[in-house]
Amino acid sequence: MSALKNPLRGISTLSALAITLLLGTLATAPPAAAWASEGALGQVGAVTPPAVSVSDIGFYPQALTLTFNSSVGPIVQRSPATTDAQNVISFYLVERWTGSTWATVTSQRHVVRIEANQNTAKFPAVFIQPKSGTGDYRFIFGVHWFSDGQSVSLGDQMLVPNGASDLVCVTTRRPCTQYAGHITIGPIK
Repeated sequence: MSALKNPLRGISTLSALAITLLLGTLATAPPAAAWASEGALGQVGAVTPPAVSVSDIGFYPQALTLTFNSSVGPIVQRSPATTDAQNVISFYLVERWTGSTWATVTSQRHVVRIEANQNTAKFPAVFIQPKSGTGDYRFIFGVHWFSDGQSVSLGDQMLVPNGASDLVCVTTRRPCTQYAGHITIGPIK
């Protein structure tokens, strides 16, 4: 009956509840990825890479495949070098430590277009499966901006993992340890 007398009271209670839930969600959100730019050349746009999960995909232990994946793809801003349309190429690279250097195990190539009236474009989510399964790994985003038609390079940038939250272990049947900049994968158990 009191809600009928003062309908705003119910709304203010709902608003307070919504604000409390929102603040609680923000306080428990995972930390932002700390990817580092390595070797930027030319005029590059900003890149927002996602955290990349490392998981096992398959139904049986003998058929599990090591998988690097993300729920969203990287978002890339246009190069400030031109206001015309731009093509942006991204390479998703999985690298394994050989004992003396990082060597590419597998890669994927993706292309997006940023029209003259747009500021950003989104690459597809990560889903890449290397053939090997144990050792030290890292994942790299290589991004290359080109003028329309890919005749003139505008800028190049490599993004490497820099924090322990950039590569996230979610393997189910093999040990996986997160470090700042890479992960270590053990054998299937």
